[in-house]
Amino acid sequence: MNFLDEFQYVVRTYPQKTALADCNGERTTTYGELEALSRRIAAKLLKSGVMSDRAVMVCMGRKMEYIAAELGILMAGGAFVPALPEYPEERLSYIKEDCKAVAVIDDGWMSDIGTYEPIQPVAREDSSRAMLIYTSGSTGRPKGIVHTMASLTQGVWRNRGVMNVDEKDVQAAGAPMSFVVLILEYFAVLSRGGCSHILPEETRKDVRLLEDYFAANGITCAFISPQILRLFKNKSHTLKKVATGSERVSMLAGDGYELYNCYGSSETAATALSYKVEGPMENTPIGKPLEGFEIFLLDEDGKEVADGEEGEICIKGILAESYLNLEEQSAKTFIRQEDGSILLHTGDIGCRTADGNYIYVNRKDWMVKINGQRVESGEIELRISSMPEVEGAVVKAFEDENGQNYLCAYYVSAEEIKVEQLRAYLKETLPDYMIPRFFKRLDSLPKNVNGKLDRTVLLPPGLDEYKTTYKEPKSHCEKRICQGFEEVLHCGRVGVEDDFFKLGGDSINVLKLAEFLSDIELAPELVLIGRAPAS
Repeated sequence: MNFLDEFQYVVRTYPQKTALADCNGERTTTYGELEALSRRIAAKLLKSGVMSDRAVMVCMGRKMEYIAAELGILMAGGAFVPALPEYPEERLSYIKEDCKAVAVIDDGWMSDIGTYEPIQPVAREDSSRAMLIYTSGSTGRPKGIVHTMASLTQGVWRNRGVMNVDEKDVQAAGAPMSFVVLILEYFAVLSRGGCSHILPEETRKDVRLLEDYFAANGITCAFISPQILRLFKNKSHTLKKVATGSERVSMLAGDGYELYNCYGSSETAATALSYKVEGPMENTPIGKPLEGFEIFLLDEDGKEVADGEEGEICIKGILAESYLNLEEQSAKTFIRQEDGSILLHTGDIGCRTADGNYIYVNRKDWMVKINGQRVESGEIELRISSMPEVEGAVVKAFEDENGQNYLCAYYVSAEEIKVEQLRAYLKETLPDYMIPRFFKRLDSLPKNVNGKLDRTVLLPPGLDEYKTTYKEPKSHCEKRICQGFEEVLHCGRVGVEDDFFKLGGDSINVLKLAEFLSDIELAPELVLIGRAPAS
């Protein structure tokens, strides 16, 4: 039995039960309605021909139809490719071409869906392609991670076991619709008869709205990123379990709910290891492998290391089979085993404790997680280097005093380029979370004795060089705002003309600043923050 079989069993069992809620919880869709819409989508797709193994993009806002489209593609025998309408057009076009998508399901495509009669789902083979997740790629382009029906189904089974969701659970779904966490937030819940609330864009980014939504809608379980969780205050009597992860978890614990640190990736269909957090820890363990996975810590020679020693985290089981159209990179990452399983080389360094739990240490390469999303610095470097004025570029990640990762781009050019110009150029092709927080001009890129690029000598940016000439705050409100900048950004003395975002502000820091300023009422003319970059 695969995920689709389980979903249809749930539909027969609970046809009138709410499966999804969207539009700020004001619109609900039953299991029967969701399946009927999905079957209509499958009918429209199949009218154009055989869909087996064919890729279909989904590109809509945060609403029920997005999930129905993914289910409909699976029912038609195809592989869904989740994307976001806010992606730059060039990025969307590249993904469509790379996966050879036969259709793009957007609002226009859905406009006549009511004219199609629901059809019976196509029988799926375990080996058929079911999902392509695109992430940042080291080649300078996003890369597609190929999942079969078997690996998708295994991912659903593992993720629903993290918090043991059942038909009584109400899941808050706040991750981007293109993020692999969709398996935990939607598919795992739908396979058990629960209900998922698709959080509005403004709610998922505003921790105070998030708290109120949880309390008002009886949310029982959720995935919350570590940065948001630091600010989250549980106002709900129903919240039972919270999963976190996607980046290092430090000094966090449950607040009236059970907290689970989850480790995984797009290649593992979300969670691969999980750890129940009993109290705050400097580096919270990522736990033990979930059912169906084995973990190996390997040295440079491919040999297992002893407990307490560091090695590359390698995961064996049924997971993604390759990177689409990247044979050489796939051959290094996905090693086919004699029993038919895959040994995945994650590129993460970890160690195993005496009690069998694993701890994440760092990366082998320069890949980094920004607000939970994977970023390959090479993709950003190539884009910056393509500017006519730029002779070369390198991007490096640092960790701020709040434990949050950020990016700094170092570029070589004859003259300084305005930050606004650099950001605008990158936004033509890159999503907002891949735009560096800082930009710094160099006369040349650093090289080691062998003439190769040496990232290790690149130091974090000094914030003073991003400040304007100091202008003293006069009113109580101005003083309080400047204090907020200083407290949240750890940037020293701030004047009234300093720019929050040029000093390193982002969507997470905006939430922290709002919390700091909650004791004063800002007049409209004094609201200096504006809209934070999306994440």
